[in-house]
Amino acid sequence: MFATSSQPITGVKRELEDAKTPGAKKKVSFATTPSEEAPTTPGGAPPPSTATKYKDRSNGGTLVEVQNKHLARREPWADVAARAAPCVVRALTAGDVAALTRSPPGDDPSRPAVGAATKYRHMFTPPGERSAALDASARHVGDAMLAARKLTEPDAEATPVGAVAPNPSFFLGRVCLDALDGKLNKASVALEGDRRDGGYRAKLDLSAVESSYALFPGQVIGVDGCAPHDDGTIVARALTLGAPPPKAATPKEQIPGRAAPDQPPASIWVAAGPFTTSDDLEYQPLLDLLAAAKAAKPDVVVLLGPFVDADHPAAKRAQLDADGDEPVDAATLFVLKVAWELDRLLESSDCHAQFVLAPSTRDLVSEPVYPQPPLGAAADEAGDKPSWQDEFPLGSLELPKSDRVHLVGNPGLFSVDGAVVAVTATDVLFQLSSQEIFENKRDGAEVAALPRVARLASHLVSQRSFYPLFPAPAMASTVAEAPVDLRQHAKWRLPVAPDLLIAPSRLAPFARDVGGTLVLNPGHLAKNAGGGTFAQLAVHPHAELAGDAVAADLPARSRVEITRI
Repeated sequence: MFATSSQPITGVKRELEDAKTPGAKKKVSFATTPSEEAPTTPGGAPPPSTATKYKDRSNGGTLVEVQNKHLARREPWADVAARAAPCVVRALTAGDVAALTRSPPGDDPSRPAVGAATKYRHMFTPPGERSAALDASARHVGDAMLAARKLTEPDAEATPVGAVAPNPSFFLGRVCLDALDGKLNKASVALEGDRRDGGYRAKLDLSAVESSYALFPGQVIGVDGCAPHDDGTIVARALTLGAPPPKAATPKEQIPGRAAPDQPPASIWVAAGPFTTSDDLEYQPLLDLLAAAKAAKPDVVVLLGPFVDADHPAAKRAQLDADGDEPVDAATLFVLKVAWELDRLLESSDCHAQFVLAPSTRDLVSEPVYPQPPLGAAADEAGDKPSWQDEFPLGSLELPKSDRVHLVGNPGLFSVDGAVVAVTATDVLFQLSSQEIFENKRDGAEVAALPRVARLASHLVSQRSFYPLFPAPAMASTVAEAPVDLRQHAKWRLPVAPDLLIAPSRLAPFARDVGGTLVLNPGHLAKNAGGGTFAQLAVHPHAELAGDAVAADLPARSRVEITRI
């Protein structure tokens, strides 16, 4: 990625492994504008609920936010069932993504496009492999930025970080803190280069940058500037904040299911755990969601963990009792409260929905590592797994045996009627919100025009990564919310710009168009002892199919309602 230089290399050489920089805890909230839509509950809008208990809530069914109000909801199922084709849902492989982006399929086109397919050995990555993984992930984004630059400047090359460069130059590297401890700010930003060029860190002087920018630790950026001094300090003039991956386009003759122009809108529901309140293990919010799904008959229901939350007070006390009886293990609780309820719904003649399930790193029924294999995944064929998986095996989750249940990892990538859907159950948006520094120069730049929540989400796309932060900030949780295994860094890359990116977060629920990607935070179905929110999408069909390949254009043809359970 970096060209060699005959000039002397200076600066401070980094240690083999980066010291962690715990971020200070910060309360973040974003106000949402109440919807002007009529509430979905009969009799008009109820007064705001002041109850804390789920059973005492009075605002269930009301709308929190609506995106694309001009688009209609899907008609009742009875009115469209006769003419509606079934939605086509499938987990995407590397070969599928290569076909959608017209790129080489790679060595194993049958492997999942993102995430881990099986359990694997983790917590055994030595420092040398961690450093190599960091360099590889930086080169992945850096090479894309350099390739984009060469389209207009064929002779463009990158100058190594730490080199003395008095003339205008282009540098590539990872944003980091210039100290061992503290929090990133404009005066403490450093740029870290590739270890093949010495792995130097140089201070980044941002005082002369004229355009708006947003930076965070771990971000791979390009810097136009110079380094006139012996200490390698880079005086930046302009910043390149990443390189988005290619967009997907489906051949016109392969447009499946409900995306064809003569079809009714497809109904997609999205909910993220916890699925039970903090004062019991009755899973009433999940039961209410499934009952609503049985009545409304959506086409696809996406459920993201945690299903059995490690942060639940009962889990912390090691007293998971299913019905107030004897304590059970996490797998048994999942079977009783989640798997069997799904099974009952799938066996019902009133339900035709397809379900997509993905775990969370807070799940007690899945591997506590990122990237995370799907629920119920077996160990890899080589048997490369930690010993505790043999000594303390997880019981069977008894997941429904149905072709209408699709299991993806965390992160995961699947398609619905040709539209690419990316999911991550790790709250990366909240973590980014506490680590990002933003400078608004009032210059009309894209990064300045975006609302804050949309800007945070844009980092995932521009960095081609479901988790671009490094190091992961310290969070107040029973388990680390981002226990990343750097050896698996390639499995949380974002190989294609998704049409829909689902990223549940503690931030206020929202739906935003970010550069052609519909980014959705559905909120959490349960919040402490009270109810939370979920999202309902009505994805309208293409108005017409023009050209040989058709982009999904999901933000323009999707009505999104974020609803209180």
